[in-house]
Amino acid sequence: MKSGAYSLRLRLLILLGALLTLGLGVQAALSYKVLLDESEEIFDYQMVQVAQILARGDDLAETLPRTREDGEDLQFYLQVWDAGELEYASDRRNLMPRQAQAGFADTLLAGDRLRIYTEIDGDMQVQVGQDLGERYEVAREVALESAWPMLLVAFSIVLATALIVTLALRPLTRLQAELALRKPGEMMPLEMRGMPAEIVPLAEATNALMARMERAYEQQRQFVSDAAHELRTPLTALLLQNEAIRQADEPTALHEAIAEQRQGIQRAARLVEQLLLLARQEATGEDGADFDAGKTLKPLLEEYAPLAAKAGIRLALVEQQPLRVRGSLAAFAAVMRNLLDNAIKYTPAGGVVEVHIAADIRVEDSGPGIPETERARVFDRFYRMPGSPGQGSGLGLAIAQTAAASLGAQLHLQSSALGGLAAILKW
Repeated sequence: MKSGAYSLRLRLLILLGALLTLGLGVQAALSYKVLLDESEEIFDYQMVQVAQILARGDDLAETLPRTREDGEDLQFYLQVWDAGELEYASDRRNLMPRQAQAGFADTLLAGDRLRIYTEIDGDMQVQVGQDLGERYEVAREVALESAWPMLLVAFSIVLATALIVTLALRPLTRLQAELALRKPGEMMPLEMRGMPAEIVPLAEATNALMARMERAYEQQRQFVSDAAHELRTPLTALLLQNEAIRQADEPTALHEAIAEQRQGIQRAARLVEQLLLLARQEATGEDGADFDAGKTLKPLLEEYAPLAAKAGIRLALVEQQPLRVRGSLAAFAAVMRNLLDNAIKYTPAGGVVEVHIAADIRVEDSGPGIPETERARVFDRFYRMPGSPGQGSGLGLAIAQTAAASLGAQLHLQSSALGGLAAILKW
């Protein structure tokens, strides 16, 4: 499902674009403020220069700059006084109030705010005024015109950022394409050469996952192959037994055939149960919990006590020391059930099965034991020693070994002081 998916490229572009917009916005605001302040200083400087030139000029006609009467924006209001007489005014309809002191002053004239500078040179007094609204308008136009290059730079940065993000994410695109072309069962590791350091952990984790999946597929293929091979014999036997039932003419022969079929069904059911348990042990990936081995083993011993008593075997917990185990309770139960089941099954009547819990767990019996040359092979699936009593499937110790491995333990077989076999679960 892709409902929760999002584009990493789009998210990066949005975040970088937002950051760029914020940075440029702050820069534009500061630039705008600086340009306004500088424009004010420039306009004031111009007014001072005009006033000083007029105050020292001999010929007003040649010295006067453009004024409001020229019909252009941001021009000057001018008034020249000589010996108290008004010699010149750029707008005689709207005269600026005469200032008593030299310097800058703000005033209102015909509803407009004016900035006035007064220059006094002897009997000569010059006043230069400008409309503050027009000054601000010109300053804003200058500031906005200066923002266009900044916008162009910002647009270029966004395009460059999009290109950089695309190039930076190309290894992910290549990784996705490589995985998309894989066929079912193709678990080759990903090529790590030329991969950025930020993606290497993802690739390594993917390779590790593929390795685990490859092992799981191999176990599945092996399980299916073994199961098909082992189920063929009991199913064939059931068919033959069913045919024997159909052909039985006498009641005695019929009862014998039915009894044999019942035993065959029980063996097949036991084999299927063992196969499913083996598959479950191989497939489980749970970490489990920390538990006390003695407390967990006690109910199992109570469960097997009646079976041992029925077979004339003494089952006893002869040593118990604190032992903490971390793992799956089901895996621990699978190990101990198989060890107890085998010990009781192969120990003759009048024998003994003892359980010891210390740094490890030992299940010892007084049965016939297993020759040292056979102890490695009995862990193979479906292997049974020649001459073994009963109708086992040869899966019990294979299941126990797999479950022990999931607990982080190893299962060893050696001779017991009781004369039989000692199965030892070591951590």
